[in-house]
Amino acid sequence: MKFSILMTTYNNPTDLVEKSLMSIVNQTHQDFEILIGDGDVNHPAIGSPAIRNLIESLGEKVKYTCVKDGPPENE
Repeated sequence: MKFSILMTTYNNPTDLVEKSLMSIVNQTHQDFEILIGDGDVNHPAIGSPAIRNLIESLGEKVKYTCVKDGPPENE
C-alpha cells in the first residue's frame, strides 16, 4: 500500500525541512510519495543545496511545487 505524505512549508528553517524529510525516509515502510507544497517563492526550501540534493536523491518519490501563498493576484 502506497502512502502519500503532504508536506507544506513556508520560510521554514532548512534543518527543520531536512529533519522532516529524513523522518519519512527512515521509516521501515518504503512505498511512499512526498508531496511538498512551498508557499514562499522568495525563500523556497529547494533553494538550499542540502534540501535540493535530498529531494533529487529521492527521485520519483518526491514532487515539489513552489507557488505564491494566497489568492491569485488577478482576483
